Amino acid sequence: ALPIRSFMAVPIIKHGDVVAVMATTDVNLRAWTAEDLALLQDVAERTWEAVERSRAGAAARESEERQAFLLSLSDALRPLADPGAIQSTALHLLGEHLGVDRAFYAEIVTDGGIDYYRLDRDYHTPRTPSIVGRHPVSAFGRVVVDTYRAGHWMAVSDVETDEALAPADRQAFAAIGVCAFIGVPLIKDGSFVATLGVNQFEARAWQPAEVVLVEAVAERTWAAVERARAEEALRQSEERLQKAMSTDTVGVLFFDLHGHFADANETFERMSGYTREELCESVHWTALTPPEFMDLTERMVDDLAAYGKAPPYEKQIIRKDGSRWWGLFAPTRLSGTGRESRCVEFIIDITARKRAEAALGESEERYRTLFESIDQGFCTIEVLFDEVGKPADYRFLEINPAFARNSGFDDPVGKRMRELRPGQEQFWFDTYGRIARTGVAERFEEHAHELGRWFNVYAYRVGTPEQHRVAVLFEDITGRKQAELAIQESRAEFERQAQFLDATLSNVGDYVSIWDHQARFVYANRALERLWGRTRLTYAGRSTAELGYTPDQVTFFEKAIASVFRTRRVVTGEISYANPGGDTRYFEVVFSPVTGLGPRPEFVVGVSRDITDRKRRETQVALLADVGDDFARLTSPGDIMRVVGEKIYRHFGLDRLAFAYVDETADTVTSIHDRRSEGLPPAQGVLRLSNLVSDAFLRRLRTGQVYALDDIDTDPYAADRRDAFKALDAGALLMAPFVSEGEWRFVITLQKTKPYRWQQAEIDLVQELAPRLYLAIERARAGAAIRESEGRFRAVANLVPDLVWSTGPTGDITWCNQRLLDYTGVTWDDMVDLGWNGVIHSDDLAQANQEFFDAIAAGRPFHHEHRLRRHDGEYRWYLLRAEPIHDDAGRIVQWFGTATDIHDTRLVRDELARQVALATTELRTLSRQLIVVQEEERRHLARELHDEIGQALTALQLQLSAARRTPARKLAEAEAIVHELTGRVSALSMDLRPAALDTLGLIPALLWHSQRYEARTGVRVDLRHHGLIARLPPETEIAAYRVVQEALTNVARHAGVDLVTVQLLADDRLTIVIRDRGHGFDTAKTSAAGGLGGMRERVELLGGSFWIEAADGSGVVVTAEIPIDQTGQYLMENI
Repeated sequence: ALPIRSFMAVPIIKHGDVVAVMATTDVNLRAWTAEDLALLQDVAERTWEAVERSRAGAAARESEERQAFLLSLSDALRPLADPGAIQSTALHLLGEHLGVDRAFYAEIVTDGGIDYYRLDRDYHTPRTPSIVGRHPVSAFGRVVVDTYRAGHWMAVSDVETDEALAPADRQAFAAIGVCAFIGVPLIKDGSFVATLGVNQFEARAWQPAEVVLVEAVAERTWAAVERARAEEALRQSEERLQKAMSTDTVGVLFFDLHGHFADANETFERMSGYTREELCESVHWTALTPPEFMDLTERMVDDLAAYGKAPPYEKQIIRKDGSRWWGLFAPTRLSGTGRESRCVEFIIDITARKRAEAALGESEERYRTLFESIDQGFCTIEVLFDEVGKPADYRFLEINPAFARNSGFDDPVGKRMRELRPGQEQFWFDTYGRIARTGVAERFEEHAHELGRWFNVYAYRVGTPEQHRVAVLFEDITGRKQAELAIQESRAEFERQAQFLDATLSNVGDYVSIWDHQARFVYANRALERLWGRTRLTYAGRSTAELGYTPDQVTFFEKAIASVFRTRRVVTGEISYANPGGDTRYFEVVFSPVTGLGPRPEFVVGVSRDITDRKRRETQVALLADVGDDFARLTSPGDIMRVVGEKIYRHFGLDRLAFAYVDETADTVTSIHDRRSEGLPPAQGVLRLSNLVSDAFLRRLRTGQVYALDDIDTDPYAADRRDAFKALDAGALLMAPFVSEGEWRFVITLQKTKPYRWQQAEIDLVQELAPRLYLAIERARAGAAIRESEGRFRAVANLVPDLVWSTGPTGDITWCNQRLLDYTGVTWDDMVDLGWNGVIHSDDLAQANQEFFDAIAAGRPFHHEHRLRRHDGEYRWYLLRAEPIHDDAGRIVQWFGTATDIHDTRLVRDELARQVALATTELRTLSRQLIVVQEEERRHLARELHDEIGQALTALQLQLSAARRTPARKLAEAEAIVHELTGRVSALSMDLRPAALDTLGLIPALLWHSQRYEARTGVRVDLRHHGLIARLPPETEIAAYRVVQEALTNVARHAGVDLVTVQLLADDRLTIVIRDRGHGFDTAKTSAAGGLGGMRERVELLGGSFWIEAADGSGVVVTAEIPIDQTGQYLMENI
């Protein structure tokens, strides 16, 4: 691998935390630019957004797959009625779906005080042995069993390395070859009763979705098994009911109060001589009832209509063959009210007893003359009290002839009862003693066990209270009591059968009810009574509407029941019901016909199974799938909170739903969404966290646990913050935090104004929603920021004058700004199809493509100038620049480029090139002229030196030579020559560069030059100046001096005037104007003549401007403007 010598990295920060890092490297030394950094940051943000979208999509797909599997599982289990078949089907589907080695369902059974796992079914692969059978629970280690008994699932990826397992646990699983497992317990009434699990013979990293799926399968399997067992129990109960109907000692008859029979058992068929079909179809009760018993029968009907029951009564029945028999009848109402009641009657044949009574009557008639006028026994007694005043005995004082017959005593007068029957019950002594003392007569029936008889007694005090005497009129009613007892025993037998049936139905987990043809309740088991909060007296004979069912529920029940009666077929459906406590439950209802002897059903049995947990799980899964679609569909944080929040609010039936950001460092809770019922105070804005939660409460939430407050008034966690909760009108709260990297960031709060017991399924759902909602909001915020950034980028891209574009790695255009389309006049589709080939000038196309392809091959930036066709057909010059964008592997994934209009610049550049070429030509001409001028100056200097100074020196030499002969005169002449020579050299020196310019400045030098100029040429110079109070930079002063010097020279040579005006004005520029009224000249023909080019060059070298205004015969105005560097000035007074 090549060594990295340069790198650049940027963090991806979300909510103040670094969540990822993107870096780029280079094996060469490289100076990274700000553009490189901005590009890497943009790529990092886009990459992170793509990863987040990918994760959200994967979670949504995973949820959809799980829901599809669970729906198929429910469809497979629904028609099954055998618990074993249900287990086998569920385990097979789960095992194949997860691809595990084994799936099993085990129930806990206890034998001899030892708990066992009993496995009736399991799923296993061909290489995996079955474990069907019994296994001690303790053999699987204490940790696993304790976890299951606590109601928690376990998911172990590697038995050998999982620290949660004890050594005993590892050994137990190793013994059966299990390396990884998931186990879910079933807790019923607080006890661990079953478990569903999957095994893998190799280590396996279980995914959270797999654990959730196993939980869901376990719940559905348990529900289906419980349903099958309940249906079996109901079937057995119905069989026992049929047995009760088939008893051969008690007749059972169903009828209404209009005299029609609905059903009868075989015993009554034998009693009446009619078949069940004849009774139900063609026999009215008047055909069975003798006329003398019609009044009695009508009274029984009135009692049933008014009170729902009637006392037992005796009457005769006419058989089909015309004979009669006596029956003891015990009627009661089953359903309905008033004359619309439906009733059942239990009948015992008492013909034998009646014949015995008739025989007794005949015997009494024969012996009536032997007794006094009454046949009841009569006696008077004296009650005897002991020393503490307790009745202890009584003495017979008087008896009538019927006494012996009724009591069994022949001659008891004067004798005490204790003498006659020492074992007589204390009841008789206490009763007669009370009557003797109070004087209050009593009538009662009582059994005298010592005598073996029943007596109907009327006792009253006689004589004075002190005598303690009581008169007793009594009758032996043993025969009647025995008949009544027979009836009671029959009734008790029926009631035992009914209670047995009721107990059976009430101990199943389902809700059982029986309905009549008017859709009124005939029966409800205790489970249903508890659900209603009612007793039988408050619902029997009433309809669903009368019991407060909603109109939709009433319609559902009435249609289903009517359909069963009409079609005699089973009807199923689902319905919800809110009990008096306000808890809404969901039920699966099965309506079945109960037929009698006739073809028409007599009743409808309804069996309702509570599917609330399943329904809630289904609705929860549907809610999760629904909000998952919303998370994928919605892009605005506000839309997500509004749409998803409304669904959560309605799903839970809340009074308030709030979303908030949490900042523990700042001790703040910032509300971002507050959906509440009308009338509740708002909870928006920033609240102090410490005012809402206690330290203990905060520690719990910081761990990510959902906390439920069922009752704000009683929950200890709310004690020191109760006022704050009450201010929000909260009766119950559910708070679901989202914690990331140990920091509490977000919370969902569910509020109800009244106390409410939060269900575990609701808690689990909110705990699953909290991170999803937080991440969705944050993704939406990030997406909004990216879209805003992209929007700004596109806006800027469309506002900048450049044409902005991007291509794929091979040069295909993938995006361009609107300005490029507007400029070229092509559509986006045309641009994609044609690319640059459709708009680049044909003369430039080949070279442009070659250079771009070379840049692609080399991976280097691309720069090229060529012409692009405008929408009106005109071609303009553009500079195209493109930079490659690389991925982490260094591959080019995109080119980003701009095209800048350089047409005017190109024209200026071409013009500049032309001007440069022209200026170069002029410069060369000027250089030649300068050489000529230099040579002329040299000739002039040479001529001056030769003709004048040379001659003067020659003359001086000659004079000096002659001075040897005539020294005095010659020395004087030589001195004059030397003086003249000195003056000429000084003048020549001043002409080359006056010393005053260096020592005194511009104005003194110009004054000196003007004086010499006037003296030499005769042309007067009018020198004017303003603002020159300070020295100028040397180069400015020499340039200005030479411009004036050269202009004055030209005036002397060409103007033919005697006056020239020179003006100098200094502010931020030095302006020089030399004006004459001479002949003038054509500036186009003389632009480089007369030293004008030299003057212009001097001025322009200093950044100034130079121009001439002249015409033939109009004089000349020479103007020069030179910028003044203020920092270079110094006051002339300081010179």
